[in-house]
Amino acid sequence: MKRPLSRLALAAFAVSGLLLAGCSLAPDLQPPALSMPETWNAPDGMDASAGEALSARWWTRFGDPALDRLVDEAFAHNRDLLAALARVEYARAQLGLSRAEQFPQLSGQAVAQPTYVNGTLVTSQAPYSAAFSVSWELDLWGKYRNATSAARSRLAASQSAWAALRLTLAGQVASAYFQLRSLDLQLATAERTLQSRQAALTINQARYEAGLISELDLTQAQTVVETARTALFRTRTSIESAEGSLAALLGRSPRDILLNRLERGRALEDLPAPPVIPAGVPSTLLARRPDLIEAEQNLAAANADVGVARAAWLPSISLTGALGVISPQLADLFRSPLDTHSYGGSAAVPLIDFGRVRAGVEASQAQLKEQYAAYEQAILNAFSDVRGALAAQRESALVVASLEQQVRQFRQALHLARLRYDNGYSPYLDVLDAERSLFQSEMDLATARSDRLVSVVRVCMALGGGWQEGAGPDSATAPQPATSVPSAAPQRP
Repeated sequence: MKRPLSRLALAAFAVSGLLLAGCSLAPDLQPPALSMPETWNAPDGMDASAGEALSARWWTRFGDPALDRLVDEAFAHNRDLLAALARVEYARAQLGLSRAEQFPQLSGQAVAQPTYVNGTLVTSQAPYSAAFSVSWELDLWGKYRNATSAARSRLAASQSAWAALRLTLAGQVASAYFQLRSLDLQLATAERTLQSRQAALTINQARYEAGLISELDLTQAQTVVETARTALFRTRTSIESAEGSLAALLGRSPRDILLNRLERGRALEDLPAPPVIPAGVPSTLLARRPDLIEAEQNLAAANADVGVARAAWLPSISLTGALGVISPQLADLFRSPLDTHSYGGSAAVPLIDFGRVRAGVEASQAQLKEQYAAYEQAILNAFSDVRGALAAQRESALVVASLEQQVRQFRQALHLARLRYDNGYSPYLDVLDAERSLFQSEMDLATARSDRLVSVVRVCMALGGGWQEGAGPDSATAPQPATSVPSAAPQRP
């Protein structure tokens, strides 16, 4: 009598599903032992309790459409960001592979292998067969569940790495743009100064020919012209270098990098430097910065890897089954075949492996320690970034105010020096000193205005830039931070 696959085998497969909810050998995670600040150290004159949440497009707060377009272009074409997106896709595929390991493997097989003896077909060996087989390694110790958990955490880490790179890229583009606009302002200052000094040289040349001034005064006037011209040449070189670097950051073609100019928007002195105050308590920084979430997810993956390594100490149990037909003649394979079925199980446990399993467990525990230290260091670096960025924002505003006052004073001093020289009360050297001081202070002011805008960029980046409002590298939900981290290396079960 033909019998279907044994009821005992079916029962075994059903019971195994319940066993899958068994123990996991991954260690428990413990929160980090780090003392968190309760309040922000806001810049002077700013109320940290009245913080604002950062928009995902925080660079739009500067109100420069040209900057907005440059950042969007970088997001679309920057090669590093595209590579990070490919790493997300790879991590997603690895997660799919890990998930598949938790389920039975079903396969089909067909064999046609007739045997001939002295030219005569021997049919008693039933050379034609077709069968379906299934195999399933029971995940009693959470080996495959932990592997899937590790893959899921690595996917979340890769998504956070993409978000961190996107945030960094936006900051780099904004900073490079502001520095380029600062060079533009310096170039305009150098051109204006050169024109003024050339006009003064023309007058002094005429006065020298009329015998009204000495040759020394004429030589000094010629010297300051060449000084302004040198500054002009150097600034042009800096602009070319800055444009090339920014174009490469945007992912433009080699032709565009060499031949085309970058779009400019508002003048540097017209760009606002709005204050940035963190919203919420400092501990929310852990859920706001993508690089911290990346480190946290890498830690969770390393923790799950310990469970995978520990499972190698324990028996590996597999169930197998097959159902098919065989026939001595190919024409009878599906017409009047002979039914076959089989089932069984196997178990394997390491006995003498010369320390292979122990070494694997110790290696995973060492990696867990490494990721734990890396996560804590990332937290420390994040708060250090915030402190430095807030201080830079405060001080850069004071520097700009001081230099603006200096420029006004040097302009007045130059006006007075020219009056005194024209009336014979002071040498021409006083005029030259006043011109040099004014020119240098104007160049410094252009740099300081750029630094003030860059300091706002630094604060936005240090606070995470509101990146979680975005859609992420794809339609998937942005990764959420884990709730804990390990406090000590796990012990062998």
